[in-house]
Amino acid sequence: MDSELTLVNPTPPTPYFLSSTSLKDEVIYANPTIPLYKITTEVRHITVSDTATPGRTIAILHRRDLLPDTISFPQRHSDSGKGRGIATHVGLHRWLKRSKMPDGTPTYALHTDFGKYVWKVVSRYRQQVFADYDLQTPVASCHLRQSLPPDKPAFVVAFAGEPLRDDIVVAYFVQRYRAAMENKALELFVGPA
Repeated sequence: MDSELTLVNPTPPTPYFLSSTSLKDEVIYANPTIPLYKITTEVRHITVSDTATPGRTIAILHRRDLLPDTISFPQRHSDSGKGRGIATHVGLHRWLKRSKMPDGTPTYALHTDFGKYVWKVVSRYRQQVFADYDLQTPVASCHLRQSLPPDKPAFVVAFAGEPLRDDIVVAYFVQRYRAAMENKALELFVGPA
């Protein structure tokens, strides 16, 4: 019996853009007329909200002075299994854990409901996200530079990465926040570039 092979063009990746270059208050959109996420920054926390579902908070980054920062996911199951709506607080260093590839490339391991993903540092301001089982095909590519041109996407998510888009958005802002803090530290100790 002969079999036929049907070639299907893969779905192109979706680019996501930022409303501004500030870390204060931003909106993420794939199309300028449809905002998808809103990031609100206050003194002690950064909130990531879903604009398509009013009242849905995806994550809250809790900044603390002396102790490590934590992150909570109000809409997810808690570790005790008591159900949705109970905020699960996790140390930021545990949720997006710093690691290294066997070749020494810096990475961050991210555990999601869809499995483990690896944020691979490509350059100082660029990172790619891979499924732990396929480190050759990125599911997302992110640019962490603070001043992106308006026509350049902040990150691009492949079709295979769309189910974990919420996690990618939250981790993107955590990584962007880290890059901004590293830049501030460099300016403080070395001086402006």
